[in-house]
Amino acid sequence: MIKRIALLLVAGLISAALCACSGQPSPDEDTPAEEQTAEDAASDEIVGMANPITEYGSLAEINEITQGKLCHPPVMGVSDEAYSIIDCGDYKVAEYDFKVNGIPYCYRFANGVVEDVSGIYVDGGTLFTSDDAADRIKEYEGGKAVRHFTTDGQYVLSVKDDGVLDSNTFRGIAEELFSQTAEADGYGYGLDPFIGNWYEEIAGRGQMTVTVDGEKAVFDVVWANSAAEVYKWEFSGTVNEEGVIEYTCGRKYSAVFDQAGNETVNELSSTNSGTVSIDENGNILWIDNESAYTEGTVFVKY
Repeated sequence: MIKRIALLLVAGLISAALCACSGQPSPDEDTPAEEQTAEDAASDEIVGMANPITEYGSLAEINEITQGKLCHPPVMGVSDEAYSIIDCGDYKVAEYDFKVNGIPYCYRFANGVVEDVSGIYVDGGTLFTSDDAADRIKEYEGGKAVRHFTTDGQYVLSVKDDGVLDSNTFRGIAEELFSQTAEADGYGYGLDPFIGNWYEEIAGRGQMTVTVDGEKAVFDVVWANSAAEVYKWEFSGTVNEEGVIEYTCGRKYSAVFDQAGNETVNELSSTNSGTVSIDENGNILWIDNESAYTEGTVFVKY
């Protein structure tokens, strides 16, 4: 009787597990045959339970159901394509499985969902947590994954390559897919990787806030030059085809504080120019053409 109740409880959790897990583990080969037979008999009572996974015939179908913009990878050697919807109760996950030169990929989308929908578990928890920055590759045993957020929701690309694929190749495929998603959304080449609050971790003096105004990313940078003086920059720009934001007419200010805490602001320049991009680690690389740091300054997401 206890075993029967346990089986019913497990069955009730299958739908939720599939939304967070890309595949169920194989039956324990060490389980005695007579015990498996008893479990099979007890499981007859859950045969009528609805399957949370529904297979479809195209990307268009699963995109229409979830309002996603999953795209085919723009590379050669794509095969074994499959399309499905996982019903997680409160939301649905669109899943597009394919292989590139024999290596299996899984591309998922969930509308308006923040929690990890990669379907990958590590150390008893989900692969991605709330502390993980978007567009940063995470490796796990036998594979890699990266997730990307847009105004629609969450996109996750994972690969089970057993270490064969280098990170740059995987990132290239991911960026191609995510940029197609952004273009379909009318969002240029994607402002999402830039949006948020960032800090300069080497000197520990700089902070950067990036927001969006239409198709432009708006940057506010603060740098503590000393205890009594702070530099501020304000600039904006759009993303070009290389994923780089170029700006001109940026403004730079100096804010000086006296002993009473009174602030005096002076405009130092209104012609600043430079570039902002996302490096291979998912961090912001800022190059201001008037700065002494010609190689740029790296900012890490909070």
